[in-house]
Amino acid sequence: CDFQAFHVQLIYKSILNQQLMSDPYELLAEELHTDRERSKVEVFRRLYSPIEYFSDYASTNFGKAVNNFKRQLVDTFIDTGKITTPVGRIMRPTKVGPDSSGRIFNHWMQAVETEVHTRKLASLFYELPDAKISLYQYDSIVIDVHKDDCKHTLRALQDVYSREHSIKIGISKSYENPENTYK
Repeated sequence: CDFQAFHVQLIYKSILNQQLMSDPYELLAEELHTDRERSKVEVFRRLYSPIEYFSDYASTNFGKAVNNFKRQLVDTFIDTGKITTPVGRIMRPTKVGPDSSGRIFNHWMQAVETEVHTRKLASLFYELPDAKISLYQYDSIVIDVHKDDCKHTLRALQDVYSREHSIKIGISKSYENPENTYK
């Protein structure tokens, strides 16, 4: 399964304290007066760049929140030499300086993503004891299950990922019909 706009969803939840009920790229496209695909490209081009590359997005709630948060992370890092995740993990990134807002934010975002997935995967292991997670990458999970267990596995995934950080999951149409899964 793929997690739709995973980092953008986490940013909305962690920084803006908003739960998205629709496609985040559609929402941003409306604010930016552009289409969804252009919004997606522009957001990711700027998301992990230094603050100044995000300045034209400062008029949007998303851009303003990301810029302010990056500044806070940089200021905290300069003052203390560390950054802290929402669950309290302390990180001390190396090779960063005052102009490294993109790098510092990237360290923070990757850590938050890992923390969220770790909790979710622990729940999945409990709810799907016979499933084998073959691959986990920040926006995807590959799970090996018997074809008779596909629908149960999909329901469990949707249930686990809708708790706390309600993450939207994209599932290929071929997986909705277990008969097509192994063709």
